Amino acid sequence: MEVRCSEGAQTRASIAADLVRDALDFLSPLCAGARPDVALVVAGERDWTSRQPYGLPYFNDDAGQIRPGVLVMSAGPGAYWREMTEAIRDASPRGFERLRATYPDGSGGVDLQPFFDLVVVHELGHAFGVLGGLRLPTDWLGEVFANVALYSYVAARAPGSLETLSPPHGRCGEPASRRSCTGRGLQHAGRVRGPLHRW
Repeated sequence: MEVRCSEGAQTRASIAADLVRDALDFLSPLCAGARPDVALVVAGERDWTSRQPYGLPYFNDDAGQIRPGVLVMSAGPGAYWREMTEAIRDASPRGFERLRATYPDGSGGVDLQPFFDLVVVHELGHAFGVLGGLRLPTDWLGEVFANVALYSYVAARAPGSLETLSPPHGRCGEPASRRSCTGRGLQHAGRVRGPLHRW
């Protein structure tokens, strides 16, 4: 798998590449042996050229790229996450407190990076669907497939990151005040070592 990154994002790209390779190895046998030809790009904000806001991973299968499919993720946080967090804070102070309890940054704020780091596996699910020849009758089923791919991978290979995929209101209806979610991301993900985010 080809991996490219912005200057200064080499460590993050290496860890992300390990995650994507492991997810490819896990998902391929579940998808009839399909193994999409993808590249991974970890881009800094100056190098981000996309219709997606900076910080939101995406899959691109446009013609003429370095591989038939390209997974793109950010090298760090962006305004997209801050604006989303501020909107939740302004609309629902109670909801914001649940969000902060689920994704703490260690200094009283919110760190959504661990969640968005895992979204690259969702995007890999799209690569399996598009490049693996999966035929679904509606677009929304493609999103369901990608979500199932993500959850299946995390549950099987990175169970320490299951809490990161939990909604802010708690798993299985458990109140946030009674659970011990710490917003753990890839630093607790099975065979993946070290946090992806370093800033």
